[in-house]
Amino acid sequence: MYAIRPARLVVIAAFLAAPVLIAQVPGASDPPKYVLPPANIVAAFDAEPLPQTLLNPNHQSVALVKQRPYPTIAELAQPMLRLAGSRVNPKTNGPHRASGLPGTGIYSITMKKIADGTETPVTIPPQARISNVKFSSDGSKLAFLNTKIDAIELWIADTATGSAKAVVTGADRINATAGDPCDWLKDNVTMVCELVPANRGQAPAEPTVPSGPTVHENYGKPAPAPTYEDLLKNAHDDALFEYYFTSQLAAINTGTGAKTTIGRPAVLSSVTPSPSGQYVLVNKVRKPFSHIVPMNGFAQDIEIWSRAGELAKSIASLPSREGTTLTGVEPGPRGYTWRADQPSTILWVEALDGGDLKNKVPFRDKVVSLAAPFSGRGRCGIASRTRRTRTRGRRSLAATPARVAAGAAAAAAASAAAPSSRAATTSSSPAKAHRRKAIVRSWTG
Repeated sequence: MYAIRPARLVVIAAFLAAPVLIAQVPGASDPPKYVLPPANIVAAFDAEPLPQTLLNPNHQSVALVKQRPYPTIAELAQPMLRLAGSRVNPKTNGPHRASGLPGTGIYSITMKKIADGTETPVTIPPQARISNVKFSSDGSKLAFLNTKIDAIELWIADTATGSAKAVVTGADRINATAGDPCDWLKDNVTMVCELVPANRGQAPAEPTVPSGPTVHENYGKPAPAPTYEDLLKNAHDDALFEYYFTSQLAAINTGTGAKTTIGRPAVLSSVTPSPSGQYVLVNKVRKPFSHIVPMNGFAQDIEIWSRAGELAKSIASLPSREGTTLTGVEPGPRGYTWRADQPSTILWVEALDGGDLKNKVPFRDKVVSLAAPFSGRGRCGIASRTRRTRTRGRRSLAATPARVAAGAAAAAAASAAAPSSRAATTSSSPAKAHRRKAIVRSWTG
């Protein structure tokens, strides 16, 4: 049978569609308009994709979410500010794209029971653009953000009945410029969210006459850096970044809608509640803002706050990441995270080689832990000879201190249970045991 080449098919399709397209193209005297392809092509692109599935933590049901695969022209036409590596919509105080990206543009949520397949639709607002869907730890509630024309709301749904209501709306607005702004606490009632500060005033106006030149300094030393998009460029960009990225942290009762502020407004690049819910780990950005690296490379103060907003511990004051080698990491503490199996224990990683792989040292990294009430410098951790970026599909040891600590605890327990060092190595060769000791070793200090 005679085979038609793909290129010939494209030519034939274009020839057949040409009269339809030519008929839609406006003439010189017609008002400009977008030209649509044939209806079958439109139908192919507008076909509804399969819903995504989110498993309820109680393992009794799943959330089926449907989302729009493409943004609308009206959404793409929204104003956009390019600030510190992010693209934000100044009208909503959120990302410029509210649909067309993974986890965004959701317009339907349905709860489906695993046992019998019963479906319960979740109440959503009209013309919804939903994102950041997440269950409470017991699975009884479902939180999601709804992006409106001029604000972002927080909604809470009952997973059993599907009823939902907005708990942050009206004068209160969510600030999602820095990323996911809300986290559940383990009480299944409270969420810690970043809000737009009340009475923050008007956005800084661009000066008609600059106050001075834009100055870039060179310190006469190598400072390799990747090429980033959407960086800050001048003093006006700095002012816009501080205005739109400054947030007020608050604890929100999802049942009553009551809000309790935590601390004072600040530019927060990361906020993580402790497993106990009594403390909050914050990465607070400080000036001067870099014009070379994005927000995650700015100078930051790493602090632990109490629920009342009081400073419980100042862990580190980190400089900008400018000048960090392409294959290295910043010197000093990094990779902060809460230990999931403890109520309030913080973990972090510290480079033992100054962050540069060219330096010859016995160990590259150590993982340090510090438990509440966070007194002292941190007593124990893990030392690693290597700083790996990917090992058998897993993340770097340096990037996941909780995983390293859990592995070390398991290794320590296994060593304690062994009757002797010889018996401990009977299940594996002495060479393998030696390599394990070389890679991970207890660290004190």
